[in-house]
Amino acid sequence: EMCIRDRYQRRVRGSFQLPHMKRAGVLSAHLTAAPSKPMVLVIGCGPAGIAQMVTLTDAGANVSCFEQSGEIGGLWTWSSTVGDTVHQSMYRYHQTNGLNEMLELPDYSFVEHFGHAITSYPPRAIMLDYLQGWAKKHRIAVTLNRKVVSTTFNSNTNQFVVCSEDSGTASRHWDHFDFVVVATGHFSLPNHIPPYPGQEHFDGFAIHSHNFRDAQDHAGQDILVIGNGYSGEDIEMQCTKFGAKSATVCYPVSYTHLRAHETPEHLVCRLLLEKKKKKIK
Repeated sequence: EMCIRDRYQRRVRGSFQLPHMKRAGVLSAHLTAAPSKPMVLVIGCGPAGIAQMVTLTDAGANVSCFEQSGEIGGLWTWSSTVGDTVHQSMYRYHQTNGLNEMLELPDYSFVEHFGHAITSYPPRAIMLDYLQGWAKKHRIAVTLNRKVVSTTFNSNTNQFVVCSEDSGTASRHWDHFDFVVVATGHFSLPNHIPPYPGQEHFDGFAIHSHNFRDAQDHAGQDILVIGNGYSGEDIEMQCTKFGAKSATVCYPVSYTHLRAHETPEHLVCRLLLEKKKKKIK
């Protein structure tokens, strides 16, 4: 009744060890030596964008941020809107697969934010609230619903000319910055794979995992997930948890994360090579 393709581009879940702060250190050295506060634009207000803003502000820069959506948080935000052009791939009941000790920020603990200890594997909503609290703590300035259309460097003024568009009014704006940091992420575009032989005979509901939003929408259905990476595993387990009749996963014989003792009785694993020989019904 439903077919979901696992994305080849893996979504990063819980990499809050902030390697981007180290990269920001190179720019910070230039900012410290500058005679006045440089104007810096950060494009994108997800985990990486917020980290850049915090680091560069501490280094003495005048930092602004343009975020094309109406909420900060990047890949941790959720929306029911679907489509390949939607700049997020998150689903409602996503659960992190990293311990909270690995996800915690160095200058902002979960206890500081929530006032108490949290579950070992925080759900998506908890991580989003925590991330937004971090941004609030550092009082970062963000312009929401502002999509960057183009960025060009003017060698005469030694500045970047940034054209941006308001998503609500479609009005365009031009601003000048000394530095531009691109933090738009790279896990939002689905990587569609070639059709499988016989797929044209499948008359059910078929989507890429980029457009998977809510496991409850598939209660009582027979689910086929092609691909057994992190997203594939999570989606198949969520579907069975929220009432799917069955969930079958296809994967190459040399690639699987799922352990036998973690597989529910009603979740059947089959090799991708075997599935290629059969007509999907």
